[in-house]
Amino acid sequence: MELYALVLIVVAVLVLLVLLIILRRQSAASIDLAPLTTQQRFFYGMLCQAVSGRAIVLGNLRVQDLERANKPALTSSRRAYKKIAGRYFDFIIFDPATTEIIAVISLEAVSHQSQQNITERQKLARLCQNAGVKLLKFQLAKSYDVHHIFSSIYPAQKNKRLVALAQRVP
Repeated sequence: MELYALVLIVVAVLVLLVLLIILRRQSAASIDLAPLTTQQRFFYGMLCQAVSGRAIVLGNLRVQDLERANKPALTSSRRAYKKIAGRYFDFIIFDPATTEIIAVISLEAVSHQSQQNITERQKLARLCQNAGVKLLKFQLAKSYDVHHIFSSIYPAQKNKRLVALAQRVP
């Protein structure tokens, strides 16, 4: 009886391990999320403050994965798309009500000035322009101005927010 119970437990554990392996492979194949670097994480915090509940912010999303979600917008230039499909957008900002893309953000570092990086960024900018998606570029820095980030994302509301902030200050 004890041997039967032991064999049953071993078989159950093996079945669970096989299921875990299968589930991990399926979830890893569906979308490739890269972890945020320390600098990206810092900018992400400032970006979340800037949009303050008005938008959903996703980080490090591949162009290819975004194309699946927003097919009409990002497939206008197939040749340019194929060359940069594996590239990552640093951040993508969505409207939570419509799931429409508000803007795509690229963080630029001084060290990324190689000709290949410049060419890929130009192709990415052209793809966004053809798709009608706003591409915002920010230099990597030790600090960021939340109001500058906000006004870059929502330029029409810049003055309204600054007036509201000025009225709060005694």
